[in-house]
Amino acid sequence: MGIWSVKVLEGSILSGRARSGSATTLKDDAKNMTTDIFKDKFIKIIIDDIEYVRKITSHTADTFTFGAIVAAVAAKAVIDNTAGGGGKLTITADPAGTYANDYTVATVAGEGASAETEAAFADGVLTLTLGTDAGAVSSAEIGTGNDGVVTITRKVAGGEFYQVQVLLQTANKDLTAYMVDGNKLYIALGTDENGDPDAAKNTAALIATKINNADEVKDLFTAAASGNGSGVFSDIIPGVSFDGGVDPVVDATAAEIKTAIEAIEGDPFTVVADVAGAIGVLENPVSFSGGVDEVKPVDRTEYFVI
Repeated sequence: MGIWSVKVLEGSILSGRARSGSATTLKDDAKNMTTDIFKDKFIKIIIDDIEYVRKITSHTADTFTFGAIVAAVAAKAVIDNTAGGGGKLTITADPAGTYANDYTVATVAGEGASAETEAAFADGVLTLTLGTDAGAVSSAEIGTGNDGVVTITRKVAGGEFYQVQVLLQTANKDLTAYMVDGNKLYIALGTDENGDPDAAKNTAALIATKINNADEVKDLFTAAASGNGSGVFSDIIPGVSFDGGVDPVVDATAAEIKTAIEAIEGDPFTVVADVAGAIGVLENPVSFSGGVDEVKPVDRTEYFVI
């Protein structure tokens, strides 16, 4: 074992250099002390040129135990929506330390209807994708009579503007359905050799089938005819707007977010759902704070019993 020099401190009754330690212990295996002979004395430990003085609560032949120098503290982030009648979460980084003071929590709304609540962690950012409700799909009706109404329903929930219009076309044309400008559904009635609407081509059932199978249109809508679908369309119908659509909204709860965070591989966080309720999209990211590194003796740390 090498010889270490130790400064002489006035009033000290023992000095040395640590081999190792923790926030509450210091081990000097060069010592062979009578157990607890220095109990209730004070130990001064110099770490990074800072002097820490703690009361010795006990010791063995080579290890002192004392009140914590500086205990490690975990950084935390709090998401609080209680002011809006919602929930509250406390997210704690694991393990403790100052490193997590650089972490942030960001939220984004899930896409579409009935999106799941998910969590991901990368590059110091905990991203919460918040689940959504089902919203509501919009629809429109054209035609009349027990067997002559076609109900057209969007496949995706949302309140965007859509419209359907029935048109006439030139002679000897088949029934067609197509989109214009991305939100206008045009149904062009089939015609005979004189350019008049052909009853055999334009029943409610055939129009519904055309909507359900036409390129582009079939991806946006589903259609159904009333009754047996035998009612015939023969006239122009000006634009009929779809209604009833509602955009999906975030409806993630504190419990759902807790579950999503706990599913992150490696368990980098501990989560407590302090208050049940909904959590909305944050206007700004939330920073972690409060993390403290443990201060402890390391190899060759100077100490004095005083």
